[in-house]
Amino acid sequence: MSIYSPNPTFVPSLSEIGELSCTRPAWFSPGQNLGDCSSCLSGRVHVSCKARRGRIRLCGHNCTMSCVKNCPPCRKSCSNYCKHRKCTKKCDEPCDPCLGNCIWQCQHHQCTKLCRQLCNRPRCNVPCTKLLPCGHPCIGLCGDICPKKCRECHKDEVTEIFFGTEGDLSARFVELADCGHVFEVEMMDQWMDQAETTHDGKPVAVQFKRCPKCRVPIRTSLRYGNIVKKIFADFERVKQKILLDEGRRDQKVAMLKGKV
Repeated sequence: MSIYSPNPTFVPSLSEIGELSCTRPAWFSPGQNLGDCSSCLSGRVHVSCKARRGRIRLCGHNCTMSCVKNCPPCRKSCSNYCKHRKCTKKCDEPCDPCLGNCIWQCQHHQCTKLCRQLCNRPRCNVPCTKLLPCGHPCIGLCGDICPKKCRECHKDEVTEIFFGTEGDLSARFVELADCGHVFEVEMMDQWMDQAETTHDGKPVAVQFKRCPKCRVPIRTSLRYGNIVKKIFADFERVKQKILLDEGRRDQKVAMLKGKV
């Protein structure tokens, strides 16, 4: 007797299921090949998904756990850094705050805060007057790191349409230090300033802003430093809460052991 059927309305009885061991793929999951009609009781019970689809953790590293399990705390080396130092902790450990002075300054504005604090100066929108090693004018803005791309030497790359404003002769650009991609600055400002939301308009969980092209996490930036620092602060609060919860759990376990 065969109980395999492509008809989704067909539901065999438990006695029929018990009469044979069917190894055909379950009809409720075509193409997935996750279970067969015996292990799934012909669609009544789903087997656990064993796929490892490389979920991305909040820190930016891959999670290798199967999709039905929560990702454990990340024990890889922390990737956070600034102009003064690189974090030497593990990813799930709180980073030591940088006590160096903020380096974001130009002839128009200067930040007087520490590196770990929010900057107290605005973005400068005055065109940079420096010359690149090739001898052509910088396409960036005053106070920012000069983009390595040149409007003359790398015309096709610089004017490649992404936001739609790259072809303007007066357009200025900002380079992301983490990946090297260059973007027209007015549209990039808007993209960075907008709040991350889900498809239904709700705020997303804590996560890094990412490069619009390659999705590399943005961990350092002068122009967008305050956005990055606020995200870092959210991450640190999450780490501290996890450590606090683990400490309370260990205390309770010790108390229970002491009563035994």
